[in-house]
Amino acid sequence: MTTARPLAEGHELWKRVLDELRGRGVSQHLQGLLGQLRPVESEPGRLRLIAPNPFIRDWIEDNYGATLGDLLHSCAGDACALELLAEPPPHEAGQASSPPAPGLPAGLNPAYTFGNFVLGKSNELVFSAAQGVCQKPGEVNNPLFIYGDSGLGKTHVLHAIGNEILRLRHSARVRLINGEQFMNEYIAVTHAGNRTLEKREEFRYKYRKDCDVLLLDDIQLWRGSAVETRHEFFLTFNELYEGRKQIVITSDRPPHELPDIEERLKTRFQHGLLADIQPPAFETRLGILQKKAQSRKLTLPDDVASFVAERVRKNVRELEGALNRLIAVHDLTRVPITLEMAQQALRNVLPPPQVLNLDSILEESARYYGLPVDRLVRGGRQKRVAHARAVAMYLCRSLTSSSFPEIGAKFEKDHATVMYACRKIEALNESDPGVRREVSEIRSRLAS
Repeated sequence: MTTARPLAEGHELWKRVLDELRGRGVSQHLQGLLGQLRPVESEPGRLRLIAPNPFIRDWIEDNYGATLGDLLHSCAGDACALELLAEPPPHEAGQASSPPAPGLPAGLNPAYTFGNFVLGKSNELVFSAAQGVCQKPGEVNNPLFIYGDSGLGKTHVLHAIGNEILRLRHSARVRLINGEQFMNEYIAVTHAGNRTLEKREEFRYKYRKDCDVLLLDDIQLWRGSAVETRHEFFLTFNELYEGRKQIVITSDRPPHELPDIEERLKTRFQHGLLADIQPPAFETRLGILQKKAQSRKLTLPDDVASFVAERVRKNVRELEGALNRLIAVHDLTRVPITLEMAQQALRNVLPPPQVLNLDSILEESARYYGLPVDRLVRGGRQKRVAHARAVAMYLCRSLTSSSFPEIGAKFEKDHATVMYACRKIEALNESDPGVRREVSEIRSRLAS
C-alpha cells in the first residue's frame, strides 16, 4: 500500500519552489498565478498542485510545466514528479447543484469579446454576422453556422456572442456547450435507469424551454455519435427555431461535409447563414499578436512581431502559443524580448520558414498588378508594366538569395537592368508611400 505524502511536507516543498522563483526575479503577474496553486495529498515521489480552474491549470502547464518540474526535482533533492490538477465544478465535487443564475451560463469566458477580436478580411463576414445576431437574436442570421479550420477564432466569436447578448440583455438565458458535452450529457440521461424519464424532461427543459440562445461549439465532434443524440438535437433545434430563439453552431467544416449528420439537420443548418473563417493575412496576424501582447501589458518589438507573424501563417492559437512562450522565457530569465531572443526561444516551436522562389514572387506580383506573367516578363517600356516589373525584381532580390544574373535570366534582362530596378525601387520604398504600400501588400500576400 502506497503511503501518502504528508500535506505539510507538500506545502513546505512548494514554498521552496516559489522562493526559488522569486529569487530569480520572475514577474509579479507570474508569482500571482503560481500563488493560486495549492498542494493536495499525494504519494511519495509526486507533488500534486490544484489550480482554482482549468484555464489557470492549462496555461501554467503549457508554459511553465517543464520549468516547474525541473525546479521541483532540484528543491526536493530526489526524484519528484509534478502533477497539476484543477478544481472540479461544484456539482462534480459532490455539492448540491442548482440552476445557473440567469445571464451567468457555465463555461462562458468573459475574456472573449468583440473588443479584443482582431478584424481582417479573413473573418469580416463572421464578425458582421455575429454582431447582427447580438442586435436581433432569433431574427437575424438564425441559425448562424460558423466554420473553418481549428485555431482560427470560431470559439472566440461564439463566446463573444454570448457575452455581448448578456451585456445588452441581462436576463437572456444563454446556453453554451460543445458537441461532445451535449452528446455525453444526453447519453447519461438515457442511462439513468428508473430516473430516465425524469432526467430526459430536465434535459429538454434546460435546452428548449430555459434557453433563449443556444451556442453549440464543435459539432463535428458528433462523428459516430448515437442516433438518439442527433434525433434529440433535431427536435431541440426545431423547437428553438420555431420559438424564434437564436442558434449559433461552429464546426471545422461546412454542413455538407459533416459525416454522420442526417440530411434533415444539414438542411436546417442552411436555413440561416453559413459564414467561414479563413486563415488570417499577415497584417491580421500582426494585429492579433500586438493586441494579445497589449492585454498582457507587454510591448512587443515590431521586428519580433513580424518574425512570428511571418512564420505562423494559419493558426491563431499557435500565434498565442508562441507569444506565451516568449513571455514565459522572459519572465524566467529576465532577458529582454528581442529578435535574437525570439529566434532562440522559438527555434523548436515555429514551423520552418516558407521557401520563396522566383516563380512564386513573379506570379504573385503579376496577380497584384493585374498582368499576365509573360507580359510582366516580356512587356515593353509602358510605364505601368515597367514599374510592376521593377517591383517584382526588387522583391526577388530582397526575398531570395538569387543573384542579379539569376534574376535577370528569369526576366530575360541583363544583370545591370536588374541592379538599376532594385536600386530605384529601394529608394522609392523609402520616400514614396504609394510604392511602400505596394511592396508591403505583395510581401503580405507572399507571407500568407
